[in-house]
Amino acid sequence: MTARQKTPPSLSWRAWPLVEYPARSALAAVMVSGTAAAIYFVWDSALFAVLGAVVLALSLHGHLLPRRYRLDDDGVSVSAIKIKKRRPWDYFHSYYADRLGVMLSTFTYPSRLDSFRGVNLRFARGNRDDVVAFVAARLPAAEKRLRRGSSG
Repeated sequence: MTARQKTPPSLSWRAWPLVEYPARSALAAVMVSGTAAAIYFVWDSALFAVLGAVVLALSLHGHLLPRRYRLDDDGVSVSAIKIKKRRPWDYFHSYYADRLGVMLSTFTYPSRLDSFRGVNLRFARGNRDDVVAFVAARLPAAEKRLRRGSSG
């Protein structure tokens, strides 16, 4: 029995860090409102304060907006609001997991460009092992490359 046969044909979940991590969300709210207040007091402009708060909030979209993930035999789908990104498995050359998610990389090694070219799959509470097993079953050559190239 292969690793692919041990995993389900598809895996779907929703991750919403705003709800799942309330302490971080409160800190983000304090940062956005504090920045807006600082801008208002420095430039005495409500317009710049609102604009600064909006720009900062937009930069936190990965935390503020819920995302839906779907992994299947054909590839990876990530959707937020009405925007959907779909990539086939052969688009990726490696992956690595951390405590928050799995980064699917277009490089054969971890790179600083992964956040721009790769796809980050954020875990929902309790699905870490399922997601890592599913990705490992679809990218087995990437796992071998990472293991061979890792030190330790």
